Amino acid sequence: LSSSSGVAKPPVEFTPGITRLKTSDTSSYNGIMFGILSREAGSIQSITVATSTTSNPHVSVYFLPGSFIGPEMSQSLWKQVGGADIQKNDIVSMAGCTDGAFNIQLDKPVQITPNSPFSLYVNSTNNCAISFFGEDNDLKGTIGNEMDSDGVLSVLIGKKSEAGSPFTNIPPTAKGFHGRITYTLLSCYAEPYVPLPTGGFGGVWSGADEDGREAVTASVRGVAGSDTATSFIEERDRTINITCRPQSTSPSTRIELSVETEYTRRVRGFTVPVLFEGGGGGSSAFTTERLYDRVSVFVYHRSSQGVWRWVYASETVVQQTDFELTLAVPELVLHPGKNTLRIIATSQSNTTKLAQCQSEGYAVSHGGVTVFGFCGTVPVSYTHLTLPTKRIV
Repeated sequence: LSSSSGVAKPPVEFTPGITRLKTSDTSSYNGIMFGILSREAGSIQSITVATSTTSNPHVSVYFLPGSFIGPEMSQSLWKQVGGADIQKNDIVSMAGCTDGAFNIQLDKPVQITPNSPFSLYVNSTNNCAISFFGEDNDLKGTIGNEMDSDGVLSVLIGKKSEAGSPFTNIPPTAKGFHGRITYTLLSCYAEPYVPLPTGGFGGVWSGADEDGREAVTASVRGVAGSDTATSFIEERDRTINITCRPQSTSPSTRIELSVETEYTRRVRGFTVPVLFEGGGGGSSAFTTERLYDRVSVFVYHRSSQGVWRWVYASETVVQQTDFELTLAVPELVLHPGKNTLRIIATSQSNTTKLAQCQSEGYAVSHGGVTVFGFCGTVPVSYTHLTLPTKRIV
């Protein structure tokens, strides 16, 4: 759990789905696992969960920094942050809930930081204890996409649990959290809210270049226009910074790259050169009305099953003197094999683009990690690794 400091505002109650989905005739099972992204720093004190139970189940709440997609059944990565034996007199009425709900006060508040996704998992010993939204409630979108937002918290579409024992049976079907989240914010720490894309990856991708701006030529200092392709590798504190400088680049609002690794690694972010429409970087690329440009960035990772999921969302301001955009991705785990990533950047002026590698077959390798088709720097961490082992017969 992360820590924050500041002055706490009064508690806020957010009931996701109450105005966007049909709240009647929800289904129920043992549990629900879902993600959250916060615009501001603060903490979650309690959650209220819709229920259909008529028994007295035991309910547990777990926390995971980062996305739940991947470690759904890796209990060792999660931390239990609450639990209670629910009695019949604990069931209370809640708006948008037909059969009532129960509240679980967390053992201590879960601290949250801006634009750092985390996950919650509520599981019970009774297969009717946890209600959730599904297709019959007009839930649309894929697992990991935004289900609803109050402008501060974005609650993401998750998965149901079908076993009284947690982390054992979690089908890959999209389900939505049905309940209420009570949280407080720290008034001293806030970042711009970036709404998550709806309708999956294609909703952001489509129409990004309808006006043909991709054909605009541009250059960036030390990248385009060089005679030879170069690469640089630095090693610091168990992290290697693989910097790729392909011979040819072009401006783009979307970048696709692949990272191949022998063992499990963690990517800590990306640094990507910025390209400006109408020339190179610096003051020549902007009029006086364009000293600053606001850029929204999303990063997606494709699983081995071919499913895209977002792993990062942020909004930043690019100045006329900037030549690189740095994305501090909190947690992105790369599994052995080839991992495909996409970075999407849309700017307020539609003139700020990222450098897309145009050198066919360009790749940089070091320490069992190979980066394909990228212009920029990828910091890869060697901490918390799954190391190879030898079996002694």
